[in-house]
Amino acid sequence: MIIFNKISIISFKSIFKAELDFDSLSNNFYSLEGINNTVEFASSNGSGKSSLADALSFALYGTTMGIYLKKDEYQNKFSNLPLKLILWFTVIKQNNELHCKLERTLDNVKLFIDDVDVSELTKTETENKLLSLISITKEEFFSFTYLTQTSGGNFLNKTASEKLTVIKNFIFGEDITKIKINIDNLLKTTKKQLTDQNNKLAKLEGILTGLKKASSVSFEDDSVTEETLVNHKKELSTLQKQLHDRLAAETENKQLELKLQQLKQEMQKIRQQMQQIKNNICPLCKQHLIDDTAEQQLRGQAKIIKQEADKIKLGIVDCTTKLSVIPEIRQSDIQQLQNIINKETIFLEQKSKQDTIVNEFKTTTENIAVLEQEILNTTDKVTQLTDLQKYFNNTFIQNLQQAFVKEIENYLNLYCSDVFDDSFSLVFNNNSLDLFVGEHPYSYFSGGERQRIDLLFVFAIKIALTNFTDKCTNLLILDESLSGSDAKAFDNTVELIDRLSSASGLTTILVSHKDNSYAKNKIIIERNNDNTKLSIIQ
Repeated sequence: MIIFNKISIISFKSIFKAELDFDSLSNNFYSLEGINNTVEFASSNGSGKSSLADALSFALYGTTMGIYLKKDEYQNKFSNLPLKLILWFTVIKQNNELHCKLERTLDNVKLFIDDVDVSELTKTETENKLLSLISITKEEFFSFTYLTQTSGGNFLNKTASEKLTVIKNFIFGEDITKIKINIDNLLKTTKKQLTDQNNKLAKLEGILTGLKKASSVSFEDDSVTEETLVNHKKELSTLQKQLHDRLAAETENKQLELKLQQLKQEMQKIRQQMQQIKNNICPLCKQHLIDDTAEQQLRGQAKIIKQEADKIKLGIVDCTTKLSVIPEIRQSDIQQLQNIINKETIFLEQKSKQDTIVNEFKTTTENIAVLEQEILNTTDKVTQLTDLQKYFNNTFIQNLQQAFVKEIENYLNLYCSDVFDDSFSLVFNNNSLDLFVGEHPYSYFSGGERQRIDLLFVFAIKIALTNFTDKCTNLLILDESLSGSDAKAFDNTVELIDRLSSASGLTTILVSHKDNSYAKNKIIIERNNDNTKLSIIQ
């Protein structure tokens, strides 16, 4: 809710300088009357009554309800001071009060909240922040706070269906639009999520089909394990070492026997040489010629050969001993064991792959089960959002409209049933809103009676707004709204406005050129040559 506290006006239109304290008006009905001491003749008096009312809308929106004016035409031509409006107001939202001050010139606007300057870098950005703060658009302000007789945008001049549209826009406004957009976007996102989940499910089911085939391979020998493979590898290593040792012993034995054979041959040569020495006979004396030195050398060589031969014999005995304890191993045995190991390795690798496939099959199956549950949940969510979208677009809006219109109808009958000595009823008809007094439709009544009905309607709406939305004000300005009424109808309507203001707690200001002797409370604006005098009479 917006509560206007005070406005200060400097050099605005016909006003030189004036200040109106709304807090001192005490939520009553006031007649705004003007005295023009500057110009003897001026259209509609020219004292500044409408200017005073226009200042409020200009402060908020930078424009007025009247005929479109250029920016510099809002400046008072006879004043030496530049145009400046200062508006103090309170915003109440969800029991939270914000005390605000708005300063507007022709070229700039500044916004303060609790004495803190919250203005943005540009004028447009500051105005957008202001609109977001007060939550009331210019059109809504001119429909329910500032009413004139001549403006085409005036709520009082609209048809029944147009009035319903205004009410719908005012009550629901951007909030309902945002909710609708959020529901639509969420439904679109959830449907896409469901499509993605179904695509993912199809891929997983394809993977599962392939895993089923791969996991269907069976193995005949289930006795093969990693342990048997390790044992066979140890056995193969042992055989290979034994074979290596046997071959090494056999090779060494052959080499020793070959060397022994060579030593025997050398010994045989020495023996032959010694025999030749013994058989050596002198041809002259026919006596044996013995060469002791040569014989001695041969005997020494024979001794060395014998010693070496003895060593070789010992080596041969050692090799024989080694060969006696090493099993006789064939290469074919080793190859056979190697083949077994190769088969076991391939078997275990395949079995490991199958185990991996089985685990993957199990995991994929579990993932499919989880995804299927997610798809069920998402499907339920899509269904709920679809139902919510239908409900929101149809039933919810209709119910809210009906509830609000029923509230208006209740206030009409609570405060105004004695005006026509009959009850009011509001009826939806093809998305329009028809008003009946008793059995008679709105069109049945005369212009003056319609004017009173319209005022009753606006008062009832403003009272009902306090229960439905924060988009309401504590003020109603009627600028020449009763200009078409005759004297009697005018007095009756003024009396009605006074009574409704007291009953509703609204501050109502009526701008009129007719003599308003009934009004107890008055705001007098007096225009002089270089100043504006404003008085409140209660």
